[in-house]
Amino acid sequence: MAKLKGLKILYVSRLWLPFAGGAELEGHHFVTKLIQDGADVEVVCFYPHDAIDSAIDITYPVTRLYDPDLQYTAGSENEYLSHQDYDANRARLFQFLSEGHEEGRWDAVIHFGDLGPADFNYSNQRQFTNWINIGRIWDPPTSLNKGWQDWPWRLEYDLTLFPTQYHVEATEHYNHEPAMMLPPAHIEIKENIDTLDGWEERPYDFGFINAIPHKGLNMVMKLIGMMPDKTFLIKRGNYNNQQMVDFMDKWFDNVTVAGWYDDMNDYYRSCKSILYPSLQEGFGMVSYEAMANGCLTFANSHPVMLSACPTGPIYIDAYPEESKQNYIRYQMTNTPQDHDAYMDLAAEEWHDEIRDVLSDPERVLYHRTLGLEAMSTLEQRIDFCYSEFYNFLLSNLKNKSI
Repeated sequence: MAKLKGLKILYVSRLWLPFAGGAELEGHHFVTKLIQDGADVEVVCFYPHDAIDSAIDITYPVTRLYDPDLQYTAGSENEYLSHQDYDANRARLFQFLSEGHEEGRWDAVIHFGDLGPADFNYSNQRQFTNWINIGRIWDPPTSLNKGWQDWPWRLEYDLTLFPTQYHVEATEHYNHEPAMMLPPAHIEIKENIDTLDGWEERPYDFGFINAIPHKGLNMVMKLIGMMPDKTFLIKRGNYNNQQMVDFMDKWFDNVTVAGWYDDMNDYYRSCKSILYPSLQEGFGMVSYEAMANGCLTFANSHPVMLSACPTGPIYIDAYPEESKQNYIRYQMTNTPQDHDAYMDLAAEEWHDEIRDVLSDPERVLYHRTLGLEAMSTLEQRIDFCYSEFYNFLLSNLKNKSI
C-alpha cells in the first residue's frame, strides 16, 4: 500500500471527540490510520473539549471553533448543539481555512458531512484551490438525493468518499466528480479471545443500541413485549433525545438499561444476539462490531447495510419497500396509524424469524461463524480501498510534492 510520507491533511468535522457518536469515533479511527500511514493530520471542529468525559486519548492537534460564550453543562449535549450559531461557526471556519490557504498549510482538506468547499466559495467569493478538496459523506443515499440536486457545493470536490458502493451508485446521477468507496478504517476487537466459545453463558439474549425511532426503537419495543421469556440489554447512544431508555426497565420486566462502557466489546460480549432493525443507515457499523464479538445479528435488509455487509447478519425483509428507498419521505406521507399497523406486521415477521433461528443450534453456529469470516473479507476490502485512496492523493497533489 502506498504510504503518505508526511502529507499534510486537515480533517473538517462539525462534531468531534469527546462527543462519541458513531461518525465521530469512526472519524477518529480514520484520522489515526492516516497518521499511522505517514500523514501529518489535524482536525478542526465546532465542539468543546470538556463537553463529556471520554476514555479515548486524542494525540493529534484539534482546533475547536466553538462560541466561548455558549455555556455547556454535562448531560446537555443536545441542548448545546441546538443553540450553536452555525453561521458564526462557518465564519470562524472560513477564517481558519483562509489563513491556512495563505500559508500553504495543507496538501489536502477532507470535509466530513455538509462542510464542503463551495459552501464557503459561493458565500465569500473565494476559491480554496491550493489543496485537494475531498468530501467524506456518510449520509444515507435516500437523504442525499434531494441534497445532491439542490446543494451545488457537493459537486465541488476533487474526490468524494462514500462508505459503500451503494452510495457511489445511488448518487452517480447527481455527482459528476470522481467518487470511490472507502469503508471504515477500524472495528474495535479485543485480541486473543475465542468469540465462538461461551456464547450460551452470556447473560442477555438480545442487545439494542441507540434507542431512537430511525434505528428501529418501535420494532424493538414490540419484540420486547412479544418475548417476555427473553432478556434485553438496551444501550443509549450519544446523540438525539434518548431519555426513553431510562424508563424501559420500568415498563418491561425483561429489560436492563446498560450504563457506560469504556470498551463496547464488553457490551457486545454480554449479549447473545444484537437487534438491528434500523430504517436509515450510512454504513451499519453495529453489524460488524457485533459479529466481531461473536453475536448473532438480526438486521433490516436495508440496501446500505446489504452493500456494507453482504454476508453474516440474518437479514429480515419485513419493512415496506418505500421505507427503504426514502425513510424520511415515507414518514411524511404516512399517518402514525399506518406506520403502527405496518410495524405490527413487521414485528410478527421479525419475531417468527428470530424464534426459528434460535431453535436451531446448527443455524446459530453457522451464522456466528459466517459473521467472523465476514471480518476477514472487510479487512481485505479496507486494504484495497485505502490503497486506491492513497494513490489518488499522491498522484493529485496540487500544493507541493512530497
